[in-house]
Amino acid sequence: MSWLQRLVETYDACFGKSAYVKLALTPINHVEQQAHLEITLDKDGEFLRASVVPKEATLIPATEASAGRTSGPVAHPLCDKLRYVAKDYGSNDHELYRSALDAWVKYSEHPKLKAIKSYVAKGTTVHDLVAAGIVVMQSDGTLESAWNDGPSPLAKLLTADPKTKLRDQGNALVRWKVELAGSLQHSVWEDTELQKSWAEFHTTLPAEEGFSLYEGENRPLALSHPKRLRHGGDGAKLISSNDSGGFTFRGRFMSAKEAYGLSAEATQKAHNALRWLIARQGYRNGDQVIVAWSVQHVTRIPLLADSRALLGEEDEDVEEGYAECSPPSITPENSAGDVGQEYALRLKSAMQGYRSHIGDSDNIVVMSLDAATPGRMAIVYYRELTGSELLARIERWHSLLAWQQNFGKDHHFVGAPAPRDIAEAAYGRRVDDKLRRATVERLLPCIVDGTPLPRDLVLSCVQRATNRIGMERWEFERVLGIACSLYRGSHPQEFPSMSLDEARTSRDYLYGRLLAVADNIESMALSIAREPRETNAARFTQRFADHPYTTWRTLELQLRPYIARLNGSRYVGALKLRQQLLDRIYSSFETVNGESTFLDNRRLSGEFLLGFHSQREALRPSRDAASATTTTQTDVEGDTE
Repeated sequence: MSWLQRLVETYDACFGKSAYVKLALTPINHVEQQAHLEITLDKDGEFLRASVVPKEATLIPATEASAGRTSGPVAHPLCDKLRYVAKDYGSNDHELYRSALDAWVKYSEHPKLKAIKSYVAKGTTVHDLVAAGIVVMQSDGTLESAWNDGPSPLAKLLTADPKTKLRDQGNALVRWKVELAGSLQHSVWEDTELQKSWAEFHTTLPAEEGFSLYEGENRPLALSHPKRLRHGGDGAKLISSNDSGGFTFRGRFMSAKEAYGLSAEATQKAHNALRWLIARQGYRNGDQVIVAWSVQHVTRIPLLADSRALLGEEDEDVEEGYAECSPPSITPENSAGDVGQEYALRLKSAMQGYRSHIGDSDNIVVMSLDAATPGRMAIVYYRELTGSELLARIERWHSLLAWQQNFGKDHHFVGAPAPRDIAEAAYGRRVDDKLRRATVERLLPCIVDGTPLPRDLVLSCVQRATNRIGMERWEFERVLGIACSLYRGSHPQEFPSMSLDEARTSRDYLYGRLLAVADNIESMALSIAREPRETNAARFTQRFADHPYTTWRTLELQLRPYIARLNGSRYVGALKLRQQLLDRIYSSFETVNGESTFLDNRRLSGEFLLGFHSQREALRPSRDAASATTTTQTDVEGDTE
């Protein structure tokens, strides 16, 4: 029940606060639904005008039964579908609506309620809407639903029946406006007096009392629990027990209220708070939703974002005010040679910004929800921890997995990838949604609890980065950066730095450096000859990872004609430097039991990717230098002409 308690506490702490005015919490005994029609009346209940409402959520009063209605007819007391509201529609559902509205009007003398009751009693709603050109009637007196000549503006907003493909105008939800003299608030769904009136009237409705596990005393119990938690069409419930037969209670209880007796007030507050948190700051991945919040004052926490979002380079994912605490963005180009230090300083600065909004002792809740079936939802992950613990673990995650990432032409950054990107790197861009959700779910404890990275996930990323020929160039660069991040994060003691470690003498790391130098030499030669194709080093990467010694001998032989081509070009100086670098790498291999590790032909680990990536970045000229070289070449060519 702790999750329920935290959600109720969140509701009590945030409901009605001006800080959350843009997306406010739903009052209890109300639901949000999309309205399609708006009818305006005067104080006497006379029809003035009507209009079609574009996609807009509208807050409407609801009973416990109407909020959870499915196929059975149950009326909302004020705003409902046209088939309920209009007497001249000809549906038996209208009497349910009239009965609910009349009962409320007897309790309250609110003028808007009296005007609506007076108009509904006339039974001219469909006639007025047809006259206003809002709904379309057929020659036989029934409303159009087939739309052979194309749907009307109203029908376009309605969802077609999946079986009959008809768009029934009777399913359009009607909301009301009542123009009263001296009042500026005509909309009934924004009238706080009406909301209070409904809340007071609702307490007078008959309810079944029982022991509530939340309050610990007898209260009016909830017989049905809210749905639509993740979106408006979500039918999955977190609490449900409509199956009283079979093995539902396993012989422990006689009825549902004995198993989970919960007051209507507590369940509505908890579900409204959860729905609000998901809409405000939830991470959605298909049916999976992950949300993290501070109970005392709800704050957006980028738990599953990559380092760009965490450091304020993507404004939409960062709480307003956090970006001001972050220094200018860092990229591999503007911080060559000092990436680790720059990134660490920037990360610390960003975390200080978060700490100014989240106190060390704040109670933070992390909850993950998923639905196995369309009607049932479960909490698959739940943690409570203090603000200082969570921020320390987020900082640790982004420090451990920090690496140079290349996500496209204009998307270079230094930092940790998002779990969603890790799933795509491990299993491909067209990864199944279930596998993607499962991967994110497995990575969540690594971030929140600091558990080790799943070994199979690291190996899968390394394997895909090794199979370079099977991917386009941009995809390889993306997978390579993520694979290096994961391998570094899974060996935190071995790779404290992101930059090239020339003192490192492990076999796998040195072989990665050799491959990077060979790739660089061949790339220069192909550039001179204007041959846009992959290098032999790129094509042999998979084989090189499996049999490094024998494959290197092949690559070395294939490199000779390219070295000869460079010897006769203006790049001869750069070639000499790279040949000297190859000699230094050769000499760095250790000797074990009288034999050089260079001769070891066993399969390479993911460490060779770190050596390859680091050496390649070290050999790559900075963007400024490349730009200067291009300018100089252009000037020389211009002078020659």
